[in-house]
Amino acid sequence: QAGDLIPRGPPPRRTGETTVLHELLVRIDRVAHDVEFADYAVHCTSPHERGDAYLLLRRVGDSGFPVDAIEHMASMYLAYARRKGFARQVVFEARSGRGGLREVGLRLDGMCAYGLFAGEQGLREWVHRGAGEGKKRRYKQVIFVRVSVLPPADAPLRSGEVTRERRHLRDEPGVLIKKPKLHLVLTHQDSLVAVDGNADAREEAEEEALAFLAARVEANRQAASRQHEASCWRE
Repeated sequence: QAGDLIPRGPPPRRTGETTVLHELLVRIDRVAHDVEFADYAVHCTSPHERGDAYLLLRRVGDSGFPVDAIEHMASMYLAYARRKGFARQVVFEARSGRGGLREVGLRLDGMCAYGLFAGEQGLREWVHRGAGEGKKRRYKQVIFVRVSVLPPADAPLRSGEVTRERRHLRDEPGVLIKKPKLHLVLTHQDSLVAVDGNADAREEAEEEALAFLAARVEANRQAASRQHEASCWRE
């Protein structure tokens, strides 16, 4: 009933019917949010679809785009994840020679995060309309998006598989990471897949970047396995 949705805690600062209605609408919004996620869980049939996700955004080519397309797209994804109640973390960011981002890695934690974002995988086109006299001109930037599940906790990359390079940063400006403190280059020796970018000052930043690398390596392995199975089936 509607009365059950009204908070039973301390009285609000405001009084009157307006406050009660506002609190009621907040409760209804939360219930709708829970129902929405229950629906996601029903349609996300596999365990990894119900789990967390890594997103890699990489700029394809250099089209002279007037704004930072990677920053805009990553900010859009982060804002959407925030509205869904997901925990969000920028794992690393890599800047181009022009100062904008060429690549960024995101981690999204929450129910069905992978299931919600899996459809974003592939090539995306960010369109920007010019301003002033050139407002009729439309600029286009192609961005590659890869969505990966988190790597299994019991199967991390072994230390001998990865080369690590780290460099501490001072007074280097960031984009999504406002105060980058560490530049990391983590390379998986067998596949040459790498994470190359700036991270923040948290103690766990390097391990998070390593887990991001492990997810990319595992995704490549699975893709190669599926391709091999498909070729065997055709034969």
